Amino acid sequence: MQNNYKYNIRYDEVDMDDALKPAALLNFLQDVASLNANEQDFGSDFVFSHGLAWFLLKYRIEIYDYDKNIKELDIKTCSRGAAKLFAYRDFEVFQCGKVVAKATSQWGLIDFNSKHMLPPLDILKN
Repeated sequence: MQNNYKYNIRYDEVDMDDALKPAALLNFLQDVASLNANEQDFGSDFVFSHGLAWFLLKYRIEIYDYDKNIKELDIKTCSRGAAKLFAYRDFEVFQCGKVVAKATSQWGLIDFNSKHMLPPLDILKN
């Protein structure tokens, strides 16, 4: 399931040239991943209650247009599934209806007690 999330860009999220800070974009992606995972019942509420945690392994981000003076972004995200020890998530970032960036991310699931990575599909299908 793909969901849309809207972000109004704050003053502290742009640099002195009025361009969106890369860290702000990464924060938005992390936020929508968390929100969407919770909506799909495999987010922090679920994993923490089972002594687990998601951790981000890597992003691959393609930025097509990095306009200055961005006031608002829409971000779409969806889980792309899992294989072996990793889960995957895709993102599209829109400004005024135009795709300005795409990203993919890779996530792992860890057991707090054993400190071992777990196969997400084994945990999430229960």
